[in-house]
Amino acid sequence: MPRENDVAKQQRIGERLTRAMTKAHMDRSELATLTGYSEAQIVSWEHGGAPLYPIELIKLCHALDVMPEWLLCWKRRIATDHACAPNRGGSEASDTK
Repeated sequence: MPRENDVAKQQRIGERLTRAMTKAHMDRSELATLTGYSEAQIVSWEHGGAPLYPIELIKLCHALDVMPEWLLCWKRRIATDHACAPNRGGSEASDTK
């Protein structure tokens, strides 16, 4: 059984996934087509019900044009960077959670 912190982390990642889809103007069907994952799997990630493995992370980030660090809610420790620095399109720049 996952620890409480793991569950909360998966839920935050799921929230970020949903936010990235919204900013990319992409629905689950489109994301499923681009990544090869089922819509049910995407829903599971959005709700924090399934862990996100590295290959899945890379495919999702590539399709949504976001940095893996942002999707995983990692914070950079470099003084000149903001937490979760924006990717090419900067779609996640406004989020500093």
